[in-house]
Amino acid sequence: MHAQKLGTLVKKEGYADLSFILFLVPFIASSVYALVLWAQRGVSILLPESVYLAVTKDPYLFIAGFTSVMVASVIEIANEVPEERGAKVVALGRRIQSLAILSLVFSLLAAWYATGFINIGNALLDLLDGRFSILFSALLILFSFIVLPAVRLRKEQVTMLVTVLFFLAVPAVVYEIGRSLQ
Repeated sequence: MHAQKLGTLVKKEGYADLSFILFLVPFIASSVYALVLWAQRGVSILLPESVYLAVTKDPYLFIAGFTSVMVASVIEIANEVPEERGAKVVALGRRIQSLAILSLVFSLLAAWYATGFINIGNALLDLLDGRFSILFSALLILFSFIVLPAVRLRKEQVTMLVTVLFFLAVPAVVYEIGRSLQ
């Protein structure tokens, strides 16, 4: 009996490690791809804007990162004891929201680094131009509120979610209008 519990614990820890790695895949894959592109263009003190934009506009990187987070979420929930799944889902929802914010902050810092830490306005324009970094964060927040069934939305949370989504959509709309007018 003791050996069976130990085996279950080891298996659960293995799945926890796998899900942790899968949550890191968007960051690792983006970093590795950026380093490869940067090395191909010649390493300099600053990250070239073209490298930042190539990474943040890559649809395959976006799909791979988002899929890895979804798979990690499924692994975390599926390998939890049924009595503890509700609490795990709520904790997972918070973790995914933190991951979305962290991703957006890292994207903004990388955009600012690519502009030489001189003009935050240009960094924001690059952030908008590399639209998948914003879309990734927005989809993670949506996933944490909508797909995870244990996360109950209160009226003020729905209002905040709609506000955030509109806030994220405004730059995209302005960008698309500006692009269509050119």
